[in-house]
Amino acid sequence: MRRLPFLFFIPLLTLLSCSEQPAASIDLSAAYAAKEYYDSLFLRGNTAYFVDARYQADSIPSQYRKALIMAANQYREEMTQLNGTVDSITIANCYPDTALSCTQATIRLHFRSGIAETVLVPMVKTPTRWMMK
Repeated sequence: MRRLPFLFFIPLLTLLSCSEQPAASIDLSAAYAAKEYYDSLFLRGNTAYFVDARYQADSIPSQYRKALIMAANQYREEMTQLNGTVDSITIANCYPDTALSCTQATIRLHFRSGIAETVLVPMVKTPTRWMMK
């Protein structure tokens, strides 16, 4: 008879502990910044803005900046040749990465051919804005 209350409370506590917790709100500001930078590269063709959105881009030599702009142009052209023109860019996910001290923003490039390419963009918070790492 003494065990009967314990047999009743154990399943009750198990059910209460399994209740669904509300999800914490996610700050998507890093993902919106990543989307803006990829919009500038693929939809507007502004590779200089895309390169300048890198963290500490102001401290790189001009020759290296030119090489980065050329590499961004090649990346855009290669993606266009493989999959067609980018139709839209959407935000897929955004989560903090404490090991790397940054935020991982996941965006999707939607091509007119129907293909969707997922891109993981590490983002760093500066005092003024989010920048690509």
